[in-house]
Amino acid sequence: MRRHIGRVTRCAGVSFIEMIVAVLLLGTALLGMIALWTVALSFTVDSSDTGVAYNLGRHAMERLKEKGFYYLRDDQDTETRYYKETDTGVTQLSSSQGADFRVRQRVRTGNLTGSSDSTFVASSVDGEGDLRRLHVTVYDQSTGAVLFDSVSYLAKGGR
Repeated sequence: MRRHIGRVTRCAGVSFIEMIVAVLLLGTALLGMIALWTVALSFTVDSSDTGVAYNLGRHAMERLKEKGFYYLRDDQDTETRYYKETDTGVTQLSSSQGADFRVRQRVRTGNLTGSSDSTFVASSVDGEGDLRRLHVTVYDQSTGAVLFDSVSYLAKGGR
């Protein structure tokens, strides 16, 4: 019979410290992946809201242009509309209750002034002027942030 004096026998397996280090490394990696996923999701939502706002603003501007110079009035065509985004599309609401987007369209009549013809001066009397300035702004209803803003002009024409 042999005796092994002074010799340390090794046991096969994983120590408790090694397990703690492995769990910490995995936990850190998982937290990083979760943080990346939430950031990507917020970018997707923001991109979707911007796309919807662009389409609502463009549609409002085209509605104004479609009316034409002679059928637009400063007081009658300045309005605010509210919209809600649903799974099936975007629905217009009658009030701001539950709305996701607020679309404000403004019509002003006036003339260009200045040496470079780049300054628009609104008329004090509705209908007096050779230009109608169409301004459409789309807001995020929950934050008040501007998602879309566009200005266009219609010129008086005809006889």
